[in-house]
Amino acid sequence: FIVNTPVAQTLTTVDILLTYCMDWIDLVHFPYYVGDTGSGKSSNARLFAQIGYRPMYSESITTANIYQYLGETEEGQGIIIEDEAHELNQDREKIKIYKNGYSRGSKIPRIVSGDSARIQKFYYTFGIKVFAGEKVPNDKGLLERLVIVKMIEGTPRGNIKKPTVEEKQQLTQLR
Repeated sequence: FIVNTPVAQTLTTVDILLTYCMDWIDLVHFPYYVGDTGSGKSSNARLFAQIGYRPMYSESITTANIYQYLGETEEGQGIIIEDEAHELNQDREKIKIYKNGYSRGSKIPRIVSGDSARIQKFYYTFGIKVFAGEKVPNDKGLLERLVIVKMIEGTPRGNIKKPTVEEKQQLTQLR
């Protein structure tokens, strides 16, 4: 499904495997697939969504969705995959979550309104985040946590966005 250099393909493979081993790891990097339209960056994101551990994939993830997904009880319980992430610069709150989430033990406090009271909750942020976009966000702290993978155009043998029945079976088997 992916056409890229052997190093980029190996990195993607290892990162997908890493999503299943979050209990053993204290620090992570975030893969960021960057390239022009049709370069395969979204295909990488969808590959993570198909075979990564407990993925949340979207082209538009709100901060509330991120907090709800990551939760308050256990770290590294899934991966966040954000496609079309080149607009990330416009969401400072989301960048704060991502910058905080590269190391085990990271939490962010938030006030939540209950029935008649406001309650402070602490949300875990640790875990792998995967990004795909046409350009890399310009945030120094976030850039330090990213591994930039430049995509190259090519003709893959299959289309992960429209897998055949046989390809779906292979993906399920891999997972």
